[in-house]
Amino acid sequence: MCIRDRYTTGTKFKPHDIEINELIKRYTPRPILVVIDVEHSDPNSLPNEAYTSIEEVRKDGTIVRNFLHLPSTVRAFEPEEIGVEQLLRELRDVNMTTLGSEVAQKISSLKALISKLDIIRFYLDQVAAGTAAPNQQVIFNLQEIFNLLPNLNSQELIDAFTTRNNDSSFVLYLCSMIRSIGALHDLLNNKISNREAEREREKEKEDKKAEREKDKVAGNEKEKGEKTEKGEKAEKKD
Repeated sequence: MCIRDRYTTGTKFKPHDIEINELIKRYTPRPILVVIDVEHSDPNSLPNEAYTSIEEVRKDGTIVRNFLHLPSTVRAFEPEEIGVEQLLRELRDVNMTTLGSEVAQKISSLKALISKLDIIRFYLDQVAAGTAAPNQQVIFNLQEIFNLLPNLNSQELIDAFTTRNNDSSFVLYLCSMIRSIGALHDLLNNKISNREAEREREKEKEDKKAEREKDKVAGNEKEKGEKTEKGEKAEKKD
């Protein structure tokens, strides 16, 4: 039998999960615990967290077992992705445009970023207060993040950001202008075609009216000629 990992439901692991993890180590050297939040209490994050057990040495020299958080992602097989995509097409809000959905996704991403920053701030406050042991790997990652942040006090960087923003805005403005001109051109063409069609209909009506008048005149002349012919025949008989 091969056991690689297990899962539990909830928002965080429980103390007895460490004991269960030690039992599973009989079958696999490094089992993984996945905690799945079935209620998805935090909509700005994935409903799953992965952990593995490690040994920690306390200040008094005792060794304890604890869980270490592992980065995790959620992926699906290609048939599952196709099925979910087809399902989302049916559930898509028809009243929301593509731009509106993109704005909603960006807002959701910013909310998720704010929640992660709050977690980092809470951890650093605990480390500064001495209630939590500092993790050197976490501190190193935070230093890397701070080192990669741009220096917004540099005038050269500010000018570069301004130039890029102006270029992007110019492209958007130009595209909007071209789209508006194209729509106006189509509107004028449609109006001209409708006017020409109306003129053709009026011309057809006038032609039909002229034909009816012509037929009427021809009928009157024919009737008049028949009457004249009948009168002449009657005079000859007399």
